[in-house]
Amino acid sequence: MEELRQVYNMLEDEQSKDIWMNRLGYLVTGDFTYMQNIIERYCCDSLSPELQSFLEFPKIICYGAGRAAMISIPDWLKIDCFCDKDLEKQKNGFRGYRVISLEELKQYPDSGILITSDKYGDEMEEELRKAGFHKNQILHMKRFIERQKDLVRRQYFDESFLHLGGGNGEVFVDAGAYDLTTTLEWKKNCPHFKKAYAFEPDRDNIVLCNARKGGDERIEIIPYGTWSKKEELHFTALGNWSSKIDADGEEVISVVSVDDTVKERITYLKMDVEGAELETLKGARRLICDSKPRIAVCIYHKPEDMTKIPLYIKSLVPEYRMYVRHYSKSEWETVLYAVL
Repeated sequence: MEELRQVYNMLEDEQSKDIWMNRLGYLVTGDFTYMQNIIERYCCDSLSPELQSFLEFPKIICYGAGRAAMISIPDWLKIDCFCDKDLEKQKNGFRGYRVISLEELKQYPDSGILITSDKYGDEMEEELRKAGFHKNQILHMKRFIERQKDLVRRQYFDESFLHLGGGNGEVFVDAGAYDLTTTLEWKKNCPHFKKAYAFEPDRDNIVLCNARKGGDERIEIIPYGTWSKKEELHFTALGNWSSKIDADGEEVISVVSVDDTVKERITYLKMDVEGAELETLKGARRLICDSKPRIAVCIYHKPEDMTKIPLYIKSLVPEYRMYVRHYSKSEWETVLYAVL
């Protein structure tokens, strides 16, 4: 309890405290209402009029009960059921929801229909139109994903307390680079930066990073995971943003400390490493103490990160000011910032 009180008291503004307390409530109870509080207060301004209108339908039914639906539907979206041609799913349900046939779907003529497949979305819309649904009732999941991308683009760079100057002495460390999106956003915000170090251990993601960096020699792709020290660890490679260090992973990767890899003063340290954030911070202790960079670290992967990460950072540099922000309409993307 004392650690919780310490962290709460070190947060700089009411938004930080509100997000942190609601996230804590969600972790303790599992009640998504707490996350909904965060989403409605701080994340809903990115919804377009089209999406807001769609959410007003009395029922929202997802068309397509496949993998895309499993990973893309935000937790805050209240859906009634799924519609799918798979007879097994119609019998057993999907993700705890009942699954109806296209014929049964016609019994809900006033519903909003959310197409969950990107690959077959156009064909599915044609089927729905033939079944009598109006185009204004139909929305493709990719529209939600596009809006989510708009929200995520604000992440790490859109807060006034970061004081991004764009000077030629800026050195960025991107721990968990995925497809280099964050580093490229850094480049937009600080076009005259000196150097960017992008750490990414997933082989498929490394290919993406190298392809997207173009000819900018200031961006260095480092094909290792980040940790407190150099060693070999098991890893689950998924070829996307959720690849992670995992004791049950089938692959083995090399991990390194940021301190041992980066030999110059840094100005911004970003970490989204799927649960390895605290170990990454320990491996960047020297640079944090010497450089006192802006820090942005995800604190949603492990419950204990809500307290352990801010307390550890504050122990290294007591004068850091702490902020918490949230950048999604799900439980993901809660970020702790430490700045001077």
